[in-house]
Amino acid sequence: MKDPKIYIALDNCFAIKRWVEPETWLSLAAEMGYTSMEASFDNEIDPLYNTKEYREEWLAALEKAEKKYGVKVESFYTGYQTYRTAGLAHPNEKIVNQLIENWMKPAITMMGKRGNDMGVSLHCIPENVMEDPEQYKALQEKLYRIYSDIGAFAEENGNVKVCVEAMYAPQQTPWTIEGTKDFLKNIYAVAGHPIYTTVDVGHMTGQRKFRKPTDKQVQEDFQKAIETGTDSSSLWLGSDRAYDIFADCVRKKMPKEEAAALVMREVERYPYQFSTDERDSDLYAWIEELGCYSPIMHIQQTDGITASHAPFTRENNKKGIVDGKKILENIAASYEKEEPGMPPKVDKIVLALELFTSNVDHPRDIKARFTETCRYWKQYIPEDGMRLSELLERLS
Repeated sequence: MKDPKIYIALDNCFAIKRWVEPETWLSLAAEMGYTSMEASFDNEIDPLYNTKEYREEWLAALEKAEKKYGVKVESFYTGYQTYRTAGLAHPNEKIVNQLIENWMKPAITMMGKRGNDMGVSLHCIPENVMEDPEQYKALQEKLYRIYSDIGAFAEENGNVKVCVEAMYAPQQTPWTIEGTKDFLKNIYAVAGHPIYTTVDVGHMTGQRKFRKPTDKQVQEDFQKAIETGTDSSSLWLGSDRAYDIFADCVRKKMPKEEAAALVMREVERYPYQFSTDERDSDLYAWIEELGCYSPIMHIQQTDGITASHAPFTRENNKKGIVDGKKILENIAASYEKEEPGMPPKVDKIVLALELFTSNVDHPRDIKARFTETCRYWKQYIPEDGMRLSELLERLS
């Protein structure tokens, strides 16, 4: 078993528009008890809205502040600036090339100079492609090649590990456990250049909505539609065409068995639209299967119903399902598993606290909640960079 170094880092996404210079948010992190951070590109360092000269100044200021306050940025991540686009799955090649040349490559170059890993959520598949299995397949293969090239550039420029964040809806791949494995395998198979993933412990809240229905469920839903006089299905059927077939069958008042067979035939054409494993909604299953391929994990407190990116306060922890010890145990379990075709397992994992705040939150309240969160996690990771085996031995 590999024995990775573990870090607990505060993502500075909470600081956007409030604490905007490295000096300000690093000093605040030190005050709250943190020694590691993750930097969001949104917080005044996104390559799309600044210059090369500014980025060099920013990096110098960051290094100076790190030394001054004893807090180190261990990883970087995309934010809403790039999240609000189809990104690398955009139908226009010029947009894709723009993002590669003017976002990905400058970002990777920065990471290579610092020795940091980074993560992105930088593609979303348009609905017209989701409705066409052939277009979907072609776009996926294109994405594998794009990410393989990005992986090659990252290897050549500081051996940076680039993570693609696992999401929770069909159009934002990867979004299921097996789908994430296939995503990483297919990229690695192109030319042997690894891309990794980010498991976010709050991103298991959407998959249950996209469960693949059974024939029996479709029959029952069809019968209910007949009885209530509606022609709309309450199930997730994936494609628009499946819903149209359902409605047409209702209008014709077909036998429920025949109607369900027609609907399920259409459902089977779109396997990528569905979660077929209940474990897709289990955060600990995700960590057990993919933790060793997740050099950056996003941590938040959640009740398993919504991904509110809540801090680890006493009140939140009472109803929350995220437990520090269980996370470490499931990371260890992931290193015991062997999965052919996957990229190499990582030797460092940054557990990045991705905690959101409101514009109306008072800075004192933010500090109090994040200080309490730091105390909670220091029970499990008292010093950044400790080996996983050491941490588990302390907790046994």
